[in-house]
Amino acid sequence: MDLIDKGIIPEGLEFIKAQDRWQPPVGFAESVMMLNWQTMARNSSSFSQSLDVGEQGQTKQHRETATKTMQRAQSSATLITSMMTQAYTYESFRHKEICRRFCIKNSRDPDVRKFRVNCLKEGIPEEALNVDCWDITPNKVMGGGNKMLQVAMADKLFQMRQVLDPSAQKVIDRIYIVANSDNYDLAQELVPEVKQISHATLDAQRSAGTLLAGLPVGIEEGINHIDYVEALLADMGIVVQKAMAQGGVASPDTLFGLQNMAGHIQAHIQIMAQNPEEKPRVKQYGDALGQLMNQVKAMTQRVQEAMQKQQQGNGQQIDPKDKAKIAGMMITAQAKAENTRSSHAERTAQRRLTFEQNMKQDADKHKLDMAKEAQKLKLEAMKGAMDVAKTRLKSIRE
Repeated sequence: MDLIDKGIIPEGLEFIKAQDRWQPPVGFAESVMMLNWQTMARNSSSFSQSLDVGEQGQTKQHRETATKTMQRAQSSATLITSMMTQAYTYESFRHKEICRRFCIKNSRDPDVRKFRVNCLKEGIPEEALNVDCWDITPNKVMGGGNKMLQVAMADKLFQMRQVLDPSAQKVIDRIYIVANSDNYDLAQELVPEVKQISHATLDAQRSAGTLLAGLPVGIEEGINHIDYVEALLADMGIVVQKAMAQGGVASPDTLFGLQNMAGHIQAHIQIMAQNPEEKPRVKQYGDALGQLMNQVKAMTQRVQEAMQKQQQGNGQQIDPKDKAKIAGMMITAQAKAENTRSSHAERTAQRRLTFEQNMKQDADKHKLDMAKEAQKLKLEAMKGAMDVAKTRLKSIRE
């Protein structure tokens, strides 16, 4: 029978009444669902606690303290925390693989090449661009994904901030703001991060006094030469400006110390010059050092002229020690200027020679590759001819 809209029901058709239809056992289904719920609650009792009922049948939630509430929240978040821990483990492998790809040398990917160039510009050694040297850990949310537990932990940290260092207090302040607002930009705006002084800068500041005293300081390898040179240039500039403010005259000891500091800075600049990508920065530091040394040279000449005038006016001879210091500084300044010019010429010649050698090696390699390709094509042609000959010989025999 076809049931259509506004159709005619044929005679003799009877519909089944409600009492004649099959009725599902609703009570039985509800009892089965209740048993299933009880089984689930009993098996998950180690992760979540049921409602605690007192002797009088009243709940204790009105008498619970903050510590008890935190305990209940932590107990209920145990399962989620274990899931988050597993997710962090998976993310660690994922981040490590991403870092490995970004450490590939001579990669064709533009993002990888840009990353490596920026790292080298910041003074990171090339041997440090190795994923095996890194400790890769994903950022973890506090509280295991439980908001109430996160706020409670932030409150506990905020209570003990007074006994910590100022740098740690800023970290706790940002954690507290993020936990209560979920706004990282607001935390960064209210408690901005202060740039920490690098170890290379601190080493340079400690070495400045020793260098100005005319004492030698060893060249340390493996440090951030950029921060080191910038800190020494800044200290040297302050000493020179102070001397210029006092009439452009400094004591022979101060001038000797400035010469000593300039030589130390030049040694670190030469280490940076070994990296071709640091060429603009090396030129910038060299120009800044040259300007400071011009002022030092001018002060040395003024000191020498002042002492000569004093000798002529008083009829006295210059102290042999001061005369020797001034003569030594003039010779050192001229020698360093000549050394700078010669070293620049040598580096230019070396770069040109290296470029020519690389071009010759590339040409030889291209020639060898072409010879190998020609030999390969010749062998393939011979093999094809032999196959054709075998085919013809086989056809003649047949």
